[in-house]
Amino acid sequence: MSVATHIATMETYSEIGQTEELDLAQEREIVLRCQNGDADAMGTLVIRYQHWVYSIAYGMLSHHQDAQDIAQDAFLSAWENIGKFRFRSRFSTWLYRIVKNKCLNQMDQYQHRKTDPMEIEEKCKG
Repeated sequence: MSVATHIATMETYSEIGQTEELDLAQEREIVLRCQNGDADAMGTLVIRYQHWVYSIAYGMLSHHQDAQDIAQDAFLSAWENIGKFRFRSRFSTWLYRIVKNKCLNQMDQYQHRKTDPMEIEEKCKG
């Protein structure tokens, strides 16, 4: 099964219970499999961390759909960049950074899209 299929078929986040973090040896073995192109290993990471990733995104964005989108995008980024992971930290720490950065980028986009009401009024007068 492809990684995109694993990510696209994630259950509704609110229905998924939290799972315990993988121990270091398990995590390393799964990440190494991912680095060797094993999409099922990435599916294991998605299943293990999807609720946690969603929770981080929702905590930062306070919007269900945006949090789901960020979670999916974060897992795709993790898969695309898994070869860059060097085991200097836990995989979950690396994944947290990906999620946080994506959320910050999303928040920055929100700020740029907001229009000042005075700006609209001035354009209407002019």
